[in-house]
Amino acid sequence: MQCCGKAHTGENHPNWGGGKVTRFCEMCGKEFLVKPHVVKEGGGNFCSHRCYSIAKRQPLTIMCRGCGYMFDIMPFELGKRKYCSLECYKKSRKTGRSPLAAP
Repeated sequence: MQCCGKAHTGENHPNWGGGKVTRFCEMCGKEFLVKPHVVKEGGGNFCSHRCYSIAKRQPLTIMCRGCGYMFDIMPFELGKRKYCSLECYKKSRKTGRSPLAAP
């Protein structure tokens, strides 16, 4: 009698989720395997901690809501920083709305 033997491993296990899926690293392009639940939770974009940390140090270019000037921010500032300078921020506060904001 086999209760927890080889009969309940891999695909035969009642909790089998399907195995790993193939992904490509956003930083270096290397192919790697990751569990499906990691991708579902928003992960599985980088093959290693090294590639992840390099990607998080690369600046992003966004447009200033005040004057339209293109400027660089770090990824951790995304969603927090919207103006290229303190002057643009103050001008938009003085007028009550951003010149480039949707009506």
